[in-house]
Amino acid sequence: MTATIGGTRLVVRYLPATPTAHETLLLDESTGPARAGDLERLGLTAREAEILELLGSGATNAVLASTLHVSLSTVKTHLENVYRKLGVRSRAQAVAMALTPFRSRPRKALY
Repeated sequence: MTATIGGTRLVVRYLPATPTAHETLLLDESTGPARAGDLERLGLTAREAEILELLGSGATNAVLASTLHVSLSTVKTHLENVYRKLGVRSRAQAVAMALTPFRSRPRKALY
């Protein structure tokens, strides 16, 4: 769920429980451009955040693979994980999230 008030965006995300983590509700206020470190706060690994940041700059899967020195298959796997973790269904939705402003303050998690 997302709400925008006065130029500040509040994003609420539910992350289901995994074998290594409890279910989590993430709240994030945002106002500036997203960077890989900001994207990691969405529950992404460092590599997934890096890929999503590059997607926001318009990189294709082939460019991602070349830039990161991985195979196209690896890029696709990372993208599938990003989509699942962000609760999106398409590259366009994932890119929209990468372009969404994030504030640099720590993210709040409620259990």
